[in-house]
Amino acid sequence: MSIRLLVALLCLGLAACVSGPTEVAGKRPPVSPRSPSKQTALPVEVADRKVAFMVGNRLFVARADGRERALVARVPHAYSGPYWSTSAQHFLVRAESKKGGYIYVVSRDGSTVTNVSKAAGSRYDAMASWSPDGRYIVFSSRPPNENVAQIYVMDSDGSDVRQLTHGDFEAQYPAWSPDGTRIAFTGYDGNFEIYAMSSDGTELARLTKTMDQENWPTWSPDSREIAFYSDGVDGAGIWVMEADGSNRRRVTDPEVSSSAGEPNWSPSGPWIAFNCAIPPPSKICAIRSDGSGYVELFSHAGFPFWMD
Repeated sequence: MSIRLLVALLCLGLAACVSGPTEVAGKRPPVSPRSPSKQTALPVEVADRKVAFMVGNRLFVARADGRERALVARVPHAYSGPYWSTSAQHFLVRAESKKGGYIYVVSRDGSTVTNVSKAAGSRYDAMASWSPDGRYIVFSSRPPNENVAQIYVMDSDGSDVRQLTHGDFEAQYPAWSPDGTRIAFTGYDGNFEIYAMSSDGTELARLTKTMDQENWPTWSPDSREIAFYSDGVDGAGIWVMEADGSNRRRVTDPEVSSSAGEPNWSPSGPWIAFNCAIPPPSKICAIRSDGSGYVELFSHAGFPFWMD
């Protein structure tokens, strides 16, 4: 099973994967009882915040309540993204074509769309995210000399590429912690699990140890927690755990999150946005990290990323 297959399976409940939203042994941790998440009115605290998202190869920005929806840029063969950096004032968008995989850097106003993979001399790149200071890009890539994808980092212009992981398992979906010290990512060695390491590639640790498929890590603003997707037998959805993998708990309930994916934690508060589609068409939802305040933001959109 591959990352792409997992994404494809998750997308069955969505209108389309890239034209809307998308993608061990161990004892299962206990699930805290809670009442089902229920749709609530969009709170004032989140309505005015900006969210970036993709619709096919088009990058958009809108308020969380759907107002001021504006096209930023078209990115050739866009596959996922957009990953926003307040420091760099640019987006990252992943693209895939028959010619290979590329990472594009897109300016906030869409006036520049730069293929930084090409600048780095690569055509094997995939998922990417920014360092907190906007100076570096961490990404997944599988060059010809590697049997599986590994995690790399490069300068924001595509220069000075260096390899961080050297494992015998696939490494995907890296996410840099807001404090700059750690990088979380998805690893696949027959099962999808969440890993984390120091930003220089040392101190590698496996954080999840279940038979579930776990993917798409995203950090809390204080770097103390990680939200992620899990397809547990008691229901797929968004979960949160401490940065060391402890105190794992469900955030969304199965009845509202069977197609949940690609979570992204707001840099300025407790809100986690994610792909959802119950029922289709594709849409973006949000929920607080304690499981309260579930809301559907707007439809015909995918790959949400908070800008504030």
